[in-house]
Amino acid sequence: MIRKFTFTLLMVLVFGSLSYSQYTASLQTVTASPNENVSVNLSVSNFSSIGSFQFYIQVDPAVLTFQNVTNFQTGIGNLTVSPAGSSTITVIWTNTIPHTWVNGTLLTLNFKYNGLSSAIAFTPAYCEVVRLVGSTPVPLTGTFTDGAISPFMGNAAHANIDAVVSPLGTVAVPLKYTGFPTTVGAMTQKIAYDATKLTFISVTGTGTLASGLNFSASAGIVTITRTSTTGIDINYPASQLNLNFSYTNLAATNVNFSTGCVISTNTAANIAVTYYNGSVSPPPVITSYASMPAITTAVQGQMVDVPLTFSGMPSGTSNFNVNLTYDNPRMSFIGIFNPMFPITSSVNGNNISILYTNVAAPAINGQFLVLRFMYNGIGTANVNFANGCQFSNGSPVGVGYTNGSVSPAPATVNANIGFVSGSSPSSVAIPVTFSSIPAGTNIGAITLNVGFDASKLTYVNATNPFNATIQLVGSVLNIAWSTTTPTALNGIPFITLNFNYAASGNSTALITFKDGCQLASLANPYPIIPANWINGGVNTLFKLSGTLTYDVPSNVPLNNVTIFIKNGPEPVPPATTPIPSTLYTTTTDALGYFEMNLPNGTYYVYAGSTIAWGGVDGGDVTQVRRQIAGLPNGIDGSPLRLRSADVSQDGFIDGTDVTALRRRIANLTPNPNYKAPEWFFDNPVVIINGVELPNQNFKGLCSGDVNGTSPF
Repeated sequence: MIRKFTFTLLMVLVFGSLSYSQYTASLQTVTASPNENVSVNLSVSNFSSIGSFQFYIQVDPAVLTFQNVTNFQTGIGNLTVSPAGSSTITVIWTNTIPHTWVNGTLLTLNFKYNGLSSAIAFTPAYCEVVRLVGSTPVPLTGTFTDGAISPFMGNAAHANIDAVVSPLGTVAVPLKYTGFPTTVGAMTQKIAYDATKLTFISVTGTGTLASGLNFSASAGIVTITRTSTTGIDINYPASQLNLNFSYTNLAATNVNFSTGCVISTNTAANIAVTYYNGSVSPPPVITSYASMPAITTAVQGQMVDVPLTFSGMPSGTSNFNVNLTYDNPRMSFIGIFNPMFPITSSVNGNNISILYTNVAAPAINGQFLVLRFMYNGIGTANVNFANGCQFSNGSPVGVGYTNGSVSPAPATVNANIGFVSGSSPSSVAIPVTFSSIPAGTNIGAITLNVGFDASKLTYVNATNPFNATIQLVGSVLNIAWSTTTPTALNGIPFITLNFNYAASGNSTALITFKDGCQLASLANPYPIIPANWINGGVNTLFKLSGTLTYDVPSNVPLNNVTIFIKNGPEPVPPATTPIPSTLYTTTTDALGYFEMNLPNGTYYVYAGSTIAWGGVDGGDVTQVRRQIAGLPNGIDGSPLRLRSADVSQDGFIDGTDVTALRRRIANLTPNPNYKAPEWFFDNPVVIINGVELPNQNFKGLCSGDVNGTSPF
């Protein structure tokens, strides 16, 4: 506490009958950009015949770093000022000879601005101004106007944290930069998050921000740094940062820029930046659903109907806007059929928009309409809900969306492009064969569209025993053949494609079936025969290996468990589709080890266990309750254990899960809210890109065993 001058206090006792006069003191309100120097004027009025003054000013030291005082009006004697870096600033002047200052700026306080907002505030109880009347000191009463500093929002350069709505699992929060010069040399970004609601995982980047990052997290602050001596372009969409979190507590929370953010050019010039904060929140409570099914019976060249179904829509739902996208040319859109009520629709490329308005607001639950497509193949075609979908009954309706998919019917026939090894440069022969054609089935027509990597392969000719027509269009071979004579094609090369192979380091050259491939039976009217279309190429197989263990510290191996390699991620509850296709399988050994050889591509690793469910008891119920209450618990932010806790599979961890888990432990039936499978497994994504991928380890856990006590 700063003392007032002792002699003044004594004189007040003696001269208490003297009248007091009024002065004013005000601090400036300013804006600035982080890492800038900022000046704040202290202005006064009625400063005549002053013998001493003392001002006591407080700032947030994280926001403003005090440097010095300048522009002091001409006066007798010197100021006594707090040292640089002080968070509480005292400015004192005293002299035995009175001095008069004109109304206006008395002095200027100089700071380094670190970002965010701060009051710049007087503490009136410790401020004092004394006038000398002759030799008598007379304390003046004053009125004070505080100042403040806040971010300047008009800069060309923007840093934006997105507002993200995300269910359980990894929450990726994009951080985007726009309007920056292309010569960014150094950046320090500090982002604050609520550690009671989010657990920090990592920072990843794209474009020029994909490498060179350093990051750490402490006390709810993520610090990211990157340096370039030559300068880089960090502007979105070419570049982006992702802040990766998982939920500690499934609740909405802010993700904000903190103090200390600095971005400069490669010549160390500060770039003035406007910062926009973001947030993370779970999806709204969903009681209504719009869904499309996963259709697995499509046949190439035939029509397929995809119904759009609503459930749980509240009464009074009077309008909606549904936007869809579909895979084209894998499917061709034909039209909308059998709408429950009149709609307006439009098609633009592979986008379908459906508008519905009905002031009478009849019930719309059930199959509302049918989308009809021609399935051209090959592989799975997706029909997805796109941005902009909304429903209203006078207020917005929270809706969960389940995407649809169209997959070919289960097939026994295989169409195979061969896998061969080669050393560059060399000639390679790639056979195309058909296998598992049912006895008595004759192929009457074949259409193949075969694409190849033209940067590594040059098409030469084909060994063509059946005299198919071959046309080369760019890097695609269009192959057509038909016959009226029964011909045996099972297990023999239908055609062999000859290429010159030239690739640095003998790298992979893919040869793939493209959409539009078809096999047709000779039987009239030449029906399409479903087939599995299996790609090949040169040097295309690479080993994927790892170990599957139970989610306990001792990592108990899970043996004799089937490993599935699929083409898409596992649906996140409450969604149950789209269901990805299984591409490859293998089985773990006694040590939980698995391996298989795969071509280049992006895959998702699954597992399926027949080991009996167990390891669940009252301790798990306690941990789920603590998770709901936001108390420390054994789930510890683990995405796998969070999934295991959601036994009702509604995307939330709440009392429904507690009740269902207790009933399961007590063997009480029926138990309709226990919808979880017996086992959960991590669902890692792996990318095969010309090299082996060892140590792709992942874990499994019985549903409900959130503390990982292990049944083994």
